[in-house]
Amino acid sequence: MPIASALSVATPSTLALVLANKYVDGTPLYRVADALGRADVSISRGTLGNWVIRASELHLHPVYDVLQQKLRSAPSARSKHSRVAQFQVPRDMSRSDESATSVGIVMKYCSIMNGYLFWRS
Repeated sequence: MPIASALSVATPSTLALVLANKYVDGTPLYRVADALGRADVSISRGTLGNWVIRASELHLHPVYDVLQQKLRSAPSARSKHSRVAQFQVPRDMSRSDESATSVGIVMKYCSIMNGYLFWRS
């Protein structure tokens, strides 16, 4: 399944390089773009971000859905919800606006299947 249009340079090997750098090595996309630029490959951070999002939607989300289904259907599944504060960074950093805070809910699931601990939050 192609990641982008026919005009894109997102070959499987290029995409594998970007995804491995981001998720295996923990490299931010701006550093991946800088490294590619040093190799005379000019790809913007926005393009790299779009590739990561599209690859996640097409290939990683189905795997995530299967794992989540298995997690919820396990006999020893546990869940917990926690309230967390969410902050919005103001455009003018000299002014801090306390009203820009909201509360979100984080759901955490945990289960042990076949000796492996699966969790999601």
